[in-house]
Amino acid sequence: MNQRLKQLAEQASVSSLWMSGTDQQGNPILEKFAKLIVAECLKIAKTREDEFESAGLLDESNAVGNVAYQFHDNLELNDERTNSTTRSRGRNVC
Repeated sequence: MNQRLKQLAEQASVSSLWMSGTDQQGNPILEKFAKLIVAECLKIAKTREDEFESAGLLDESNAVGNVAYQFHDNLELNDERTNSTTRSRGRNVC
């Protein structure tokens, strides 16, 4: 599990059973849950980035894209679901 996700889980007092549990395919439950949350956040950021770009607000669009990239990069997520939601104007921000 990503070290930062582990730290956050510990801060939230997530039980060790849930932290070490796996789904039917053997994937860590906590990590899967965190990736789904991040994917949803990145999807929202991408929508907002596109809205800014469509309105001609390129500085704002780039700022949102950069924050989304840093958020994704900071949590070291390399999941196809998050990758598909963080493509920005021809550049892959993952």
